[in-house]
Amino acid sequence: MFQSDEDAINRLGLLLKHVGTDSEGHVVPILLVLDDVWPESEELVEKFKFQMSDYKILVTSRVAFRRFGTPFKLDPLVHDHAVSLFQHYAQLNESSSYKPDRDLLDEIVKGCKGSPLALQVTAGSLCQQPFEKWQTMMERLKSQTILESNSTNLLSRLQQSLDILEDIKEKECFVDLGLFPEDQMIPVTVLIDMWATLYNLDEDGIQAMAIVHNLNTRNLISIISTRKVATEADMYYNNHYVVIHDLLRELANHQRKEESELANYQRKEESFDQRKRLIIDLHGDDRPDWWIGPNQHGMSSCMPSSVTRMWVKQKKLKVAAGILSISADETFSSGWCDMRPDEAKVLILNLRSDKYSLPDFTKKMNAMPNLVELSIDYCKDLIKLPDGLCNITTLKKLSITNCHNLSAMPQDIKNLENLEVLRLCSCSDLKEMPESVEGLNKLRCLDISDCASLPKLPDDIGKLQKLEKLAMKGCSKLSELPNSVIKIGNLKHEMHVICDEEHVILWEHYRNIPYLSIDMHKEDINLNWLHRTRS
Repeated sequence: MFQSDEDAINRLGLLLKHVGTDSEGHVVPILLVLDDVWPESEELVEKFKFQMSDYKILVTSRVAFRRFGTPFKLDPLVHDHAVSLFQHYAQLNESSSYKPDRDLLDEIVKGCKGSPLALQVTAGSLCQQPFEKWQTMMERLKSQTILESNSTNLLSRLQQSLDILEDIKEKECFVDLGLFPEDQMIPVTVLIDMWATLYNLDEDGIQAMAIVHNLNTRNLISIISTRKVATEADMYYNNHYVVIHDLLRELANHQRKEESELANYQRKEESFDQRKRLIIDLHGDDRPDWWIGPNQHGMSSCMPSSVTRMWVKQKKLKVAAGILSISADETFSSGWCDMRPDEAKVLILNLRSDKYSLPDFTKKMNAMPNLVELSIDYCKDLIKLPDGLCNITTLKKLSITNCHNLSAMPQDIKNLENLEVLRLCSCSDLKEMPESVEGLNKLRCLDISDCASLPKLPDDIGKLQKLEKLAMKGCSKLSELPNSVIKIGNLKHEMHVICDEEHVILWEHYRNIPYLSIDMHKEDINLNWLHRTRS
């Protein structure tokens, strides 16, 4: 994994120079396509101007970047090309359960007005659907008009594709994606945790992933895996991300606003907002009209009268939303609003600043469940675990990944008496595992993959009588196993060891242990996902 954006760009340059020359030393032409580049990313494009022969960059964007040469405006797709693209996404082939006749296909494609996004989403929603679904879609498209340059009408067109989702939970999950900042990769693990809390899905993520895959099938989202592994430990999705196109994010937020307007109309209570989801974006000194800082009680003359009356009576702003999403950039300067999110079960904080403090109202979010899973990923300043973390005895899963400066784990980790999963993946400077790990009596999964500086396992690791999975690939300094692993033979359940070719040899002496299986790990690390990310 890359240490920084500069590191990623440098490695890409090396890769392009490598593939830009064939085996005989001849130059191979290279075209680098940078898709959906936004104005604020122009400086990033400059960094991809590598000094190479026969190398060109193609930039696609919604605005013209004249500094990169003469722009070329792309017109909507002509009908034949639109039909071909539609057939591709609808997967119309010989094995299709239903194939529309040409007239029906043409009418639906015409309704998309040559917009590739509209074609992709509409076709995805009709994939493997019966005749009635196709006929209904055609009638909806005929009853409305769409302008090629009008995003509002396109949003309406995408809404019809969302209506194809029959499962209420799937619709709710799609709308939840609008809570996250635009054009960011959303960790699948966050969605699993959030949906398990909100919709009573299983905590292992099986049901959540089924929803993710179905949304992907409908072309409402894209799934990115930065690292493909042959063997996954305990439904591990830390390398999986979801990306939603900005227009589809607008669709999700459009749906959210419609739901909140209906809720506010039906419920005439004094709560600030009856919507299920509340998004707050904070930039510099800009605030929503209803915003009041902690030291502004009694200073509400600038507020709308309805909110003022409510504030005087309640003193603190009551928020009825079950999901609260707050984004603040590095220019955010003043204090947090003194609100009462009494019913919030999920809090999403996207704080894009080096220094920040948590809002005081988080201390009183009593509706939030006890913390059972904690993931710390790419925290480059993490040298040791925060004080008090090992006192969170409700924790069942602790994942610390890609924290390259973490050098040791605390001895009091044994206090996490309910811990079932401990992952310490790609912590390259981790040099020691505490012997107190043996006290984690409920531990089912221990993953120390790619901890390249770790010299040995805890001496008494064999005492972990509930252990089911041990992942240890990429531990290049680990050269021997402790004698206690022989105690694995006392287990009455299957025990899976996941390692690489180098460490399979260490386990050869223990292959006869009952219920022990040893899986050699293979992985495919690629750069195919890079074009989906933006700074």
